[in-house]
Amino acid sequence: MYALVIDNAIVAVRNPGRLETKLFDGATLGPPPSGWTPELAALCGFLPVVKVARPTPSGPDRTHDRSVVLVAGTPTQTWTERDMTVEEVTDRDDRAAEAAADLASRNQMRQVVKSAEPGNLAEAIQQIQGLKRLVRRVLMKQVGIDEANE
Repeated sequence: MYALVIDNAIVAVRNPGRLETKLFDGATLGPPPSGWTPELAALCGFLPVVKVARPTPSGPDRTHDRSVVLVAGTPTQTWTERDMTVEEVTDRDDRAAEAAADLASRNQMRQVVKSAEPGNLAEAIQQIQGLKRLVRRVLMKQVGIDEANE
């Protein structure tokens, strides 16, 4: 990741493109077949961003926003901690619930496979009916249908 720095200010955070303009003479420059090197990119104002590990949030409903700032002339990744928005908390909780339901479904499928041995056909059919109900509930939730109002 690079930052385009012009007049000691970050103009953009991106990698150099297929063609860039050299700052000192305005000539067009493209990367060699091996790709951009930091030295070639610097001719066009692109400086490598110093990456900083994302810190661990201080609480369960906290997160960090990433930004890039100049620190002593070097583009440096920074992290600013903040409260999660209601939407972010909801999304996180929904993903956790979906992961738990997925794990439960996988465990239930393993049980069906185990019970599908000769002599256990009735139990396997019962398990499959349970899975059918579970899949129906998940699909209805995905399309926004409330089972109670169906």
